[in-house]
Amino acid sequence: MLKKLLLITLALLVILAIGFVVFNPLERMRESRDTERINDLTSLKKAIDTYISNNAKDIAATSGLLCSSCSSGKEVFSYRLVKINGTKTVEKQKLFVNATGWVPLDLARNSRLGQTPLKILPLDPLEKGYTIRTKLPFFSKDEDFVYTFTAGIDNKYKLTAKLVSKKGLEKAESDGGSLENRIEVGTDLTLRP
Repeated sequence: MLKKLLLITLALLVILAIGFVVFNPLERMRESRDTERINDLTSLKKAIDTYISNNAKDIAATSGLLCSSCSSGKEVFSYRLVKINGTKTVEKQKLFVNATGWVPLDLARNSRLGQTPLKILPLDPLEKGYTIRTKLPFFSKDEDFVYTFTAGIDNKYKLTAKLVSKKGLEKAESDGGSLENRIEVGTDLTLRP
């Protein structure tokens, strides 16, 4: 009886181990977050491209810079976690689309035209819905999980997001940019970061 119970337990453990290797829930979770990151940057790129095409005259008046606070590829814009009352959170104004958010372009102009309306700027999936963020043991440098925006001259810009899944890293390597673990989209992938 004990021998039979031991064999059944061992068989269940083998089945669970095979299932874990085949389905790898941790990798699936990483893939899901990476897909969301790619979709966020795709939507943001569409909003920025619409903004550029609808405001070409205004941009030309600022010597080809996308915004008055942009300094030709020298400054990388992003949101950063800040400590408020002992918890880490993202400042709400960093999410606004009216040029006060982490992307310093007035994308609210697009919503008046009914094109690519963004209500708020996207955040990395690890930041959404969390007011407290703990350091996760399977991620290194968790502070890198932020989206970035860099503006250049002549309507050039670059958006980035860190990817961690195997499929995501393959996409990051083949996106045409220079960063191995970040997806890069925009009109000039040579800009920083």
